[in-house]
Amino acid sequence: AVVSTQSTGTLDVVSSNLRTVAFHNYAPVMACGSYDQGIRIWNTWGDKLNDIKFHEGFMGQKVGPSVSLEFHPFEYKLVSAGQDNCVTVYGKATDPVNKM
Repeated sequence: AVVSTQSTGTLDVVSSNLRTVAFHNYAPVMACGSYDQGIRIWNTWGDKLNDIKFHEGFMGQKVGPSVSLEFHPFEYKLVSAGQDNCVTVYGKATDPVNKM
């Protein structure tokens, strides 16, 4: 099979240096992680779907610079490995924690 080396499109996905990208196997979504302690979720048509950002405070969600991102092969769950040695699983708010 011959694969084209021509670009099919470009997205300006992060405000800081892009560090890691993950594509879902079946859903038309991708996640982009950067040094600015944020993860952005996009569909493959270029629409931003969500931001996962660092914020401080009691029980605040912690997001360090992402080193690696990976989607669950069949579900809408995303795993992020951070530069701070933390691994975090993100999913729909309605998913029970024990079904990860």
